[in-house]
Amino acid sequence: MAALPTPDDWAARVADACDGIAGLTRDPRFRRAAGILRGKKIGRHAVDDRQALDLARALLTAGLVRSRTAAIRRAAVLTAPAHQIETAVRRLLRKSRDESFKSQDES
Repeated sequence: MAALPTPDDWAARVADACDGIAGLTRDPRFRRAAGILRGKKIGRHAVDDRQALDLARALLTAGLVRSRTAAIRRAAVLTAPAHQIETAVRRLLRKSRDESFKSQDES
């Protein structure tokens, strides 16, 4: 006698069905439902900006830029995709306030 499907088996089957419906209807709610059933986290994920912040700190420390803002902008230009530079600048400026950046911006 065949074993009964487990709840995980049912969730996988329903997720596959939701993906199929999403492909047919182009309704993103079904794709989201499939992701939830598969245990994927929805929403925005945290961005790891350590490399960009380290670069900005190094530029500032080396005296290659005059302010925290200039260092952040330069780091964003060098690390972020071209269409996300302004977004990266705003995010890095916000994150740099939480850290110890010493510059002429804060004097």
